[in-house]
Amino acid sequence: GDLHATATIGGTVGDMKLQTQLAVRNLRRQDFQPVRTLDVNATCRGEYRHPMRTVEGITCFWPVGSGHLLLTGNVHTFAPAEAHLQLEMNQVPAEFPLQVLGLMRPYAQNVTATGALNGSFQLDPGKQPLAAGEARVTGVVLSYPGGSLAVPTMDFLAGEPQPVAKKQLRAVKNVTAAPAPEPNAIALQPLAIAMGGAGPLKADGWVNESGFHLHLVGQAGVARLMAAGSNFGLLENAPTLAAPKGRVEMDTITTGNWLPPMMGGSSGIRTTGTMHVEGAALRAGFLRAPVEVTSADVELKPG
Repeated sequence: GDLHATATIGGTVGDMKLQTQLAVRNLRRQDFQPVRTLDVNATCRGEYRHPMRTVEGITCFWPVGSGHLLLTGNVHTFAPAEAHLQLEMNQVPAEFPLQVLGLMRPYAQNVTATGALNGSFQLDPGKQPLAAGEARVTGVVLSYPGGSLAVPTMDFLAGEPQPVAKKQLRAVKNVTAAPAPEPNAIALQPLAIAMGGAGPLKADGWVNESGFHLHLVGQAGVARLMAAGSNFGLLENAPTLAAPKGRVEMDTITTGNWLPPMMGGSSGIRTTGTMHVEGAALRAGFLRAPVEVTSADVELKPG
């Protein structure tokens, strides 16, 4: 991207006031050109106290759409550095996380979103867990080629013990427990999504600095599941010959890194678990007509 930064420094060497303006236009990964890039325009200020080796009164403000991100706090510069920061998200468009994801994974460029993100996290890099706080995303409707998806209110929580595979999530037999969040993870609390099945598809999971875990259990229509999964890159190692018909009862875990591997052509996303499919059809290029599948049990394994 194109970086432009200015800094104003005033005072003495031992007591300096700092103010910076940082702008990045056309922010993107170097190895591909996304359809939509991201612009950054942030203003930061703070005061450096040499005797204490601290930067105090840090305030960084980044307008995002009709909302903003605000980072405040103090940093102690002795090695190892200590920081006490707070990140606030106020009416940040739900489109913003998708824009960031689109910088790392091309498929996310196909998805747009409505809704708003609000929340606050305390950040202490020298402690475990790194972050503590909560955020809520409301009014989300995802639109993508082949369909759209209304998502209930999503609550994210960090810094507290997370529930794992609650009894009310057991919509099918032998439900697989979602992996427990790592210490620095932000957990998505359980929610139910209408996906065209007789019952809802229930989701929980977590994200951290390197990637994500998504646990899905419940019912969905094959057509809606395929449209959503393909646009989010979730079906790379799942059967891709299915026609968009039928219904599925599933219990799967999808994991992936934010950045796909540079070599090999793989997205780095994998789905494991089980699916029970009814009223489906398989369409293969070497067959004259689709194969009707009254019912089938599918097991997804690594690779």
